[in-house]
Amino acid sequence: MSGQPRGTVAVVGAGPVGGATAYTLVTKHGVREIRLIDSMERVAAGTALDIQQAGPIERSDVVITAHKDLHAVVGAAVILWADPLDGFAAGHSDHDDLDTLRRLATLNPNAVIVCLGASDHQLIERAVSRDAVSRKRLIGSAPLAFTAALRAVVALEIRCSPQDVALSVLGVPPSGLVVPWSAASARGVSLSELLAPRRFALLKQKMERLWPPEPYTLAAAAAHLSQTLLLGFVERACPSFVMLDGELGVRQRAAAVNITLSGRGVERVLEPSLTPQERVQLARALLP
Repeated sequence: MSGQPRGTVAVVGAGPVGGATAYTLVTKHGVREIRLIDSMERVAAGTALDIQQAGPIERSDVVITAHKDLHAVVGAAVILWADPLDGFAAGHSDHDDLDTLRRLATLNPNAVIVCLGASDHQLIERAVSRDAVSRKRLIGSAPLAFTAALRAVVALEIRCSPQDVALSVLGVPPSGLVVPWSAASARGVSLSELLAPRRFALLKQKMERLWPPEPYTLAAAAAHLSQTLLLGFVERACPSFVMLDGELGVRQRAAAVNITLSGRGVERVLEPSLTPQERVQLARALLP
């Protein structure tokens, strides 16, 4: 992202997810400016003012501004596609979404674009396949949100900190999500050793009710990825939606996978460690 000012994040859409994301961003190290963009400028302005006034409580001096035009993404290092339908796609159609995303990529050809929505893998698939955005700089953060929610539920089940839980999620939501339970652990111990078969089965049933992630969880995931991109960290095994290009034997399909993410965007898709049964489940989930 040569030439991009570090610290500037543009949030497209001032709805529930966009507002929650903007508020979460003010607490993140490396964020200096947030541009909240919505065609309903009064909504964006009200949300921006509310968050700005909370700054002294949060000990934050992040500048947050409101805009009604997509040109405000120019110069931002990261663009977050949060609630676009509320402000920029009057027809709420797939065509509108793709046109708006193409415009964002044209206005700012260097920024990484993060889609926050639970179903945005479909938009990512269309955008990359039609050369609207390169796959390196277009990702979806919902898988990270879902992984966090699942870790929280597992932690409650075995009475530990969510930070002690390690697991991942792969595939295509909602019915094609695959959790490699064989590799899931808490405090380094396999979950299959910590939970009786019946409790394990109940836990898997709870997982099905966690999709889609809620606004605050989506916001936290997007803010985390924004910080990674702004500070130029290299984060390995980051759950994200990304377009596959031969990885896992699949092309032209967007799915939840673990990636290596840097300040430049997607570095590589990581090969998961799966049992034969999990490989079959994932292969089925990735079918067109």
